[in-house]
Order: sequence, then structure tokens, then C-alpha cells
Amino acid sequence: MIVKDFRHWLEILEKEGELARVSEKVDWYLEIGAIVEETYRRKGPALLFENIKDHENTFCRRFFSASLSTYPRIALMMGLPKDTPYPELIKVHRERVKKPLKPVIVASGPVKQNIMKNEEVDMTAFPAPHWHKMDGGRYIGTFDGVVTRDPDTGWLNVGLYRRMVHDSRHLGISIPTGQHIWRHWRKYKKLGKPMPVAVVNNWSPVLPAIACCPLPPDADEYDYMGALRQEPVELVKCETNDLLVPAAAEIVYEGEICTNMDDFRWEGPFGEYTGYFTSEKQKAPVFTVN
Repeated sequence: MIVKDFRHWLEILEKEGELARVSEKVDWYLEIGAIVEETYRRKGPALLFENIKDHENTFCRRFFSASLSTYPRIALMMGLPKDTPYPELIKVHRERVKKPLKPVIVASGPVKQNIMKNEEVDMTAFPAPHWHKMDGGRYIGTFDGVVTRDPDTGWLNVGLYRRMVHDSRHLGISIPTGQHIWRHWRKYKKLGKPMPVAVVNNWSPVLPAIACCPLPPDADEYDYMGALRQEPVELVKCETNDLLVPAAAEIVYEGEICTNMDDFRWEGPFGEYTGYFTSEKQKAPVFTVN
């Protein structure tokens, strides 16, 4: 079964007994992080937190995590029975990505239903967790898709790069040297221009699954998302730039990343997926959300 969008994904997980709705009030400061970590260790269900301190009345009140933390749920993402053996998952994945499917551009979609611009934007309204005690702040982006484009070739990249909340319209973003986003950013820096960017939250789970894959330069991740789900991705143009995002995404925020190093702010540290802090606090580019 193809996972059509995020709401369909929730339906599948609930039907398969792979989703826990957490109705008890939880704190975005450390508590969500501790619950998610313990759930990982116990190979527990995906988690949908529905009652979060300080976010009882913000426009975003729920937080979803851990949907791909077990092999059975990875199988469901691929439309396979959840008891599919791990070696078979690898085999199917390899076979599918050999046949990339080009996305389809459509005029509009559900993601356009509610639009906020400029001073209407408030990134602090999202219940982003402060995951670990030593983290530099609240991180709104740890498992989604960051979209950028090469200004020379038009190559569209979707990667996974963490984002720390500075204030209502500004995020710190990690741009590791050598990564594809760094190649794009470096070109915009030479042009003396900020880099357009869009971030996609909660569409199909194939989005973060492919965004964190080590694909070659000039590869379009949307082609491989289509291959993995065996159906082309429907994309729409952003509101403030020419980037493309899934038409059925729940949340997209777009803006620009500064290239002037004088505008950098302190970002990090962050406890990584390895279970360690792998870097110290450092000056990093700022993502202004428009």
C-alpha cells in the first residue's frame, strides 16, 4: 500500500497497532526527549504527543516522533508486510531506487490551505523539544526535509540538516562542510546573495528516509522518493521562491539562509543520533522564515 500523505500514514500505523497517542501533558523541555529515547530503546510505537506544556492554544499543538524507529514500521513505509525480514527490506530498497521516478508538478494542494507571511510567522508556536540537557536550545528540525537549489544548474536537493529556534522568525541551521546544502550555499555566498530554502514537515515517511540517504551530487531526492513509494511525488511551487515541495505536506516553512558570516549566530551543541555530542557551540548561518 502506497503511503499517500501524513494523515494516511497515521491511519496505517494506528490500524497496525504501531501508534501511541500520548494524551497526558508532557513538557517540551527534556520530557519529550526522554520519552522518545526510552521508546527507542524498548522498540516501542510511534508517538503522537497531543497535550504539550505551553502549547495548549498555539496554532500547532501536537508533536509526532519515532515513526521509523523499527524495521516493521520501515516495512510499512515501503508498503510491505510489517513482518518482512530485514534482509528483504534491503533487497527491495536497492531494487526500487534503481528506477527513479520523476515528480509531477501540480498547480496546488492541501499544503496551500493556510498561509502565513512575514510578521504573521511565529516559529515559537511549534512545540519544538529541547531534547537533551546540554543542547543549545529547542530544535524544530531533526527528521524532515530541507530543500535548496543549485543557482547554476538548477539541481534540487532535499537533505536533513538540524535547525535550532532563535526567535519567532529566525533559526540556526547546521551546514556541514562537503554536504550538498554546503555546495549550494557556497555558490550563493560567491554571488553575495542569501540562499532560498524550504523545509517540509510531515508528508510521507519516505521524505526523511530519503533525505538522510547518501545520494550522489546532482541527484534529485524526489526522484528516489517516488521510486521508494512506487508513485511519483506531486510537487507545488513555494510561495516566496521557486523551490518545489510536496503538495500534500502538512507543514512547509520557507525563507532564506544568510551567506554573510557577520550575520551568523551561535548554534548548538546538539546530542546526535549516535548518542553523543559530536561538536561544540559554534557560529552558524541564520535561516530567516518568511
